Amino acid sequence: ETERLHSFATFMCVVVSCAALGFALLYFKGKAIMAWLRTLLGKLPFGEKVEGFVDALDSYHGQFPVLVSAFIIGLVSHLASIFACVLLGMAAGVEGMPVALYFLLVPVGFTVNAMPGAPGGLGQGEIAFANLFFLATGVDACREAGVSVMICYRVGLILISFIGGILYAMGKHSIDNAVMRAELDGEEVKDGIAATAGETA
Repeated sequence: ETERLHSFATFMCVVVSCAALGFALLYFKGKAIMAWLRTLLGKLPFGEKVEGFVDALDSYHGQFPVLVSAFIIGLVSHLASIFACVLLGMAAGVEGMPVALYFLLVPVGFTVNAMPGAPGGLGQGEIAFANLFFLATGVDACREAGVSVMICYRVGLILISFIGGILYAMGKHSIDNAVMRAELDGEEVKDGIAATAGETA
């Protein structure tokens, strides 16, 4: 199992390195590569779908600070998710798996969970975590622990998102929407309060 895990880790490192190199080329040599990509995609049957992704990348060309900020925010977010899974793994009784392995296995599990299939990846992530945890430890009981980690993480994510949704709906965004709806309905808006245009002070 250890040899298989090392091979898997090497493969993932190669994939990540190739992806990083590809994004770097697109950013620093964007115009020439983008023109070549559009020519290539125009000849492929699925080219229109991929071209939208290429256009999105091209729109960020020359906005290096935005890309750096997005990278830092994404990195912090993923690290928080991994550490959450470490704590959940400890609580679930995962044994024989170094903390460093979570930094390899958890992103892979999340990637499988995000693949098209079941709604919200329900079941996909659980199967992935079960197999990955077993692959890392060789302990059959860790399959159940991996499933428990993914389920608890999913429930926690739903709860946090639900709370965030409530706060978002109650914040300034809801006032802006109310003002916009009032303006579309032909009402006057004063200090964020809609008043019917026919009303007099």
